Amino acid sequence: MGRDYISSQKTAAVIPCYENGNVVRLISADGEQTIINKSIKSVLNDMQKSNNLDIKALRENFGGITGRKNIIPIPLSFECVLIPIKVRKALAVNDGSYAYVNLCYIEEIHERDGCKVSLKCGTIIKSLETKKTIQKRIDIANIMKERVAKGFLGDDFIREVAIDIAMEYDKPATKADIAIIARELLLIKESLLQNYYKKD
Repeated sequence: MGRDYISSQKTAAVIPCYENGNVVRLISADGEQTIINKSIKSVLNDMQKSNNLDIKALRENFGGITGRKNIIPIPLSFECVLIPIKVRKALAVNDGSYAYVNLCYIEEIHERDGCKVSLKCGTIIKSLETKKTIQKRIDIANIMKERVAKGFLGDDFIREVAIDIAMEYDKPATKADIAIIARELLLIKESLLQNYYKKD
């Protein structure tokens, strides 16, 4: 199986589990589940390569924000920031204990009968960590997402676009105009972020 199994679909989560071996359960945006006969480490490596992500550079660039270089959110794109959540006690050192959940698909975290993360697709992930720990990683993920985006499209750039539009049409932008601009900027951010960590 090539790396296309990751890049060809929107991923809500990748969860390590023991099912006839050490495998990964991939949860898509619509809740569909697929078993991948690889370790979580191998799946993450595939995702990083598919998105041209240099994990070493990521850890160096965001070390000051996270305060650590391991078990940190992974921004694959503007709309896909993966948050590590401990879901099991590994039987072997290299098996991996952490699932990686897409920030965009987290709906709720609750601690009724243990900590659980509910996804928008309806999947519920049981965690061995506390809600406080997971929420802290979510906060860090949001900061990482915004800082990477602002690195390419800062407030000055957005203001210049608005001024150019006003001068071009000699009238204030409507809500519809702003909505179109916002969408275009989001697409640009997405494209730029995907190439942020691209290796030379």
